[in-house]
Amino acid sequence: MKKYLVIFLLLLTRFCPAQIEHPVTWAFKAKAINDTDALLTLTATIETLAYLFSAY
Repeated sequence: MKKYLVIFLLLLTRFCPAQIEHPVTWAFKAKAINDTDALLTLTATIETLAYLFSAY
């Protein structure tokens, strides 16, 4: 009986993900300042139910 319970729980966790697939959308812009320099702008948009954590 324990074997069936373990198999059921393993299958259950496979189909119940805990994370959002793609919580961040990225946008990139590049603007040439002169021949050797450019201004790069990276913008990240985070979905409303996603959170950002830091270790520092």
